[in-house]
Amino acid sequence: MGNPDSIRYKVRPSTMEDVEALTGRLRFSDELEVGAATGMSADQGMCMSFDMSEKCWTGFADEKPVLIFGVVRPSMLSFNGSPWFLGTDEVDNVGLPIVRRSRHYIRKMLDGFALLQNYVDARHESSIRWLRWCGFKIEPAAPYGLLGLPFHRFWMLS
Repeated sequence: MGNPDSIRYKVRPSTMEDVEALTGRLRFSDELEVGAATGMSADQGMCMSFDMSEKCWTGFADEKPVLIFGVVRPSMLSFNGSPWFLGTDEVDNVGLPIVRRSRHYIRKMLDGFALLQNYVDARHESSIRWLRWCGFKIEPAAPYGLLGLPFHRFWMLS
């Protein structure tokens, strides 16, 4: 993908074509996390999350989709949102532009929700650091999901 300093990064609302372009390319760490939490593959989790999301965006590096993220409302009556983020290995090459725009999209996610909350695999240290930087509160790890592995609940009030 070239020199990280010269990568052109942009974000736009996601389409099904973006999901298809990311299928089979998600990080191994995302595969482990989605599998431990739900028993699904990362691709299956991405498709389900895209379908259920009220808001969903795709990040592109040099016109190639490298990540997808959004927020799901667990039920029509809920004022809580569940944010999610899945990426390819190329996310590491685009780190700084992603971090710089993260808080902007977190604010967009909060619009319409009283609380954002979800769980992150305790093995996913870079994701935990990023969530903390974005302003999420991170709770101590506890058993969660299908496999009962350690996950941290993370949350943010609007």
